[in-house]
Amino acid sequence: MFEKIVEGIRNIKQWRTGIKASVAYAGVSIFQASLSFITSPIFTRLLTQDEYGQVAIYFSINQLIGTFALFNLGAGCMDIGLQDNEDDRLVFIFSILVLSNITTIATGVLIYFFWPIIKSYIGIDFILMIVMFISFFLSPAYSFWLRLERFEFRYKLSSLITLLSVFLSCACSIIAVLIYKESKVHARVMGASIPLLIIYVIFYFRLGYKVSRRIC
Repeated sequence: MFEKIVEGIRNIKQWRTGIKASVAYAGVSIFQASLSFITSPIFTRLLTQDEYGQVAIYFSINQLIGTFALFNLGAGCMDIGLQDNEDDRLVFIFSILVLSNITTIATGVLIYFFWPIIKSYIGIDFILMIVMFISFFLSPAYSFWLRLERFEFRYKLSSLITLLSVFLSCACSIIAVLIYKESKVHARVMGASIPLLIIYVIFYFRLGYKVSRRIC
């Protein structure tokens, strides 16, 4: 009887934690959508119609190529893998990260060889493609960490870092466009990407360090 009461109390605590996490992530999503709504008219004023169109094409191509470069590994199998590897979740995440990096490299090699043909269709500079693939290579470490935090109902640090990354990305992109007026498309993309890449690098090497300590 006493054990059932204790188990019931634990379930209630877990349920309350789950609600708090859901509310926190919902707040983060609302903040992201609000910031996007606020910055959209700012960029329409700072960029010409042609420049705005080039930026829109870049982010559309980013989503399209990302489907192949990232192989969507963090979607279907992640929760199942985290459940099945309760004692070695970091090792599991690192293995998925390595697989994601392999698909990113393979996709990048294909695009490099066919770049003269691809460029004529998408109209994106090669330097922007390099930034795109660096992001593809590093970002899964951060995305997988967020998935692990949500899976384990830890929401404070992940929510804070997400809010910070979104704000810095928007702020830096606006500042970059205002400073580098001769190349606003590059400034818009680079300004949005650099703060995120810094965060991605930190989580990439953080994950590698933690896994190496577990293995060794």
